[in-house]
Amino acid sequence: MLFRHGMDIFRFIPDRIRKYIEGYPFEKNSTCPFTRPSRPLNECIVGLVTTAGLFIEGLEPSFDLEREKKNPAWGDPTFRHIPLNADRSLIRDAHRHYNHGGVRKDLNVLFPVDRLLALKEKRRIRDVSGMNFSFMGYIPDLNPVKETYAPQVAKEFRDAGADVVLMVPS
Repeated sequence: MLFRHGMDIFRFIPDRIRKYIEGYPFEKNSTCPFTRPSRPLNECIVGLVTTAGLFIEGLEPSFDLEREKKNPAWGDPTFRHIPLNADRSLIRDAHRHYNHGGVRKDLNVLFPVDRLLALKEKRRIRDVSGMNFSFMGYIPDLNPVKETYAPQVAKEFRDAGADVVLMVPS
């Protein structure tokens, strides 16, 4: 039985799903370095990445859920740009693997941009990156993300002057 923080994470999951998850070959990341910020957070520009499958209608296409429907072992490894000044009414979600009720009621559940802006107002961070990003969190083959898309996002954050990136999983 898997436990996180003393809690049985399978308590409310049907047995067939529990067995699938217990046997899933999750990738263990032992090479990702942790780098401490070179300055205090109140001097940092903070970027935001979510795996909620968000996209801006009319800016970029949705994540490819049709291909995933045809091939459930595939998940769209690409990313979408979420500008800080985006019209929130145009933000959509395209992800088959989480309950969308919360994020549709409050975007900040999985894309806490208003929480970051509040931290800026309180001078806890210097600013929020003008460009932020979303991945679709169901990606069984992580190689395209590691080799292509994550480095592209990292470069865009560096080019935008982001010092720190907050990752929000769905």
